[in-house]
Amino acid sequence: MRTRQLIDTDMPMCMNDTENLTAVQTDMLRVVANGEYRFNSIPVVRKYELGSA
Repeated sequence: MRTRQLIDTDMPMCMNDTENLTAVQTDMLRVVANGEYRFNSIPVVRKYELGSA
């Protein structure tokens, strides 16, 4: 329940902050959120379509 309250409280602020991010920045956030750490590895670059490594 506490987690849901935190999400509900912070979501508008986070959505506002992410509106100004570039596509590359949001892709990198997605990579990090999914637990990846080798951002320039070929599998990660391909999986998340990050462009050239």
